[in-house]
Amino acid sequence: MAELRTLPLLPLQGLIVFPYMIIHLDVMRERSAAAIDEAMLKDKKIMLVAQIKDETENPGEKDIHKIGTLAEIRQIFKLPGGAIRVLVEGLHRATVENYRELERYAEVDITEHTDPIDESMQMEALTRAVAHEFEEWVKLSRRSAYFRHHFGRRRQAGRPYSRASEPKTGRATGAFGENRR
Repeated sequence: MAELRTLPLLPLQGLIVFPYMIIHLDVMRERSAAAIDEAMLKDKKIMLVAQIKDETENPGEKDIHKIGTLAEIRQIFKLPGGAIRVLVEGLHRATVENYRELERYAEVDITEHTDPIDESMQMEALTRAVAHEFEEWVKLSRRSAYFRHHFGRRRQAGRPYSRASEPKTGRATGAFGENRR
């Protein structure tokens, strides 16, 4: 069986953090701030788990989901009014095995779940193909945004769209910049 690891718990209202996500969280509750302080004193690791009902103000064991994300705290900002903005990075999925209410915060024993990484040549080829398609989409998106902006300005000025007003790109495009094939 996998080894249990003990971490402070940060219950999340209306939000799920997945592995590999980097996100700012605004923390208002004193218990959550204490959990963050404890994580910073140790190894900057914290367990993020979504609450079952967002309106629960002081969630207990029955108020949180059993599967969440082990995360690392990257940065902390103190905000006016006592709030804290925390930059976290999701590392792995994890299951809450045991839950303990401490005086200032809650802590949990977790089992980490690491996803296997496929390093086959087929996966490498698929990864490169997807990256190439994404780069092409970004190029087309920029161009489409330019044409929509350009066409919209001409229409607002009362001038009709004409092919002569289109930049010379060497490609046939529609009125909104999409490629015609």
